[in-house]
Amino acid sequence: MPELPYPARSNQPAFLHSIVTLMLVLTWLLTACSSQSTAGNASQPTTTSTATTQATLTAMPVTATPTATQQQSWQTYQSPYFTLQYPTTWIANVIPQGTQGGIYVQQVEFRPSSTSPISFTASPMINQSTSPDTLLQNDILVQHNKVEAQGKETINGLTWSTATISTQGSQLAVARIEVAYANHLHPYRVSFGTPPDQFDTNSVIFNTMFQSFQEK
Repeated sequence: MPELPYPARSNQPAFLHSIVTLMLVLTWLLTACSSQSTAGNASQPTTTSTATTQATLTAMPVTATPTATQQQSWQTYQSPYFTLQYPTTWIANVIPQGTQGGIYVQQVEFRPSSTSPISFTASPMINQSTSPDTLLQNDILVQHNKVEAQGKETINGLTWSTATISTQGSQLAVARIEVAYANHLHPYRVSFGTPPDQFDTNSVIFNTMFQSFQEK
């Protein structure tokens, strides 16, 4: 009996096995790469840097401009007839009795220096009943010079009649002067003057002295 030949063995199963194996290998490689990429991204997080500019506010010191009175140190002058405040840098000089003309019981002159043309003079007068207005109108400076202004002012219970005048330089040096009279317990004459261009500069000091005047 003739021998039948064996049927030829098919290569299809082996081919399929190779395809499956290759796919498994590719799948494993893709999974491994994906895991490494994820791990790398986790270890190096993306950082967004935002620059913040912070303004630093520096407080500038405020320097107060001192006034004329704040720049001065003051002291008290005690007379038997009055008291007042005057700058410690000024000098006080009692005018001798023989030069007072017989109408004053005392005259005290205050100046920045003995040769300064700036002066404040306080003059208690002999007792009389003459009103401050009349005393002012009879003042020789008021009668013979230009009167710029007149008024009244009450200071520490004393009502003063005042006049601002400009001397005309005939017998006196050209000056601007304020004259004031009061008559309560005693009559008083107060005057302060400077060269014309220095009057406003010194008016704060003069007014402080005037406002501090008190009779005794």
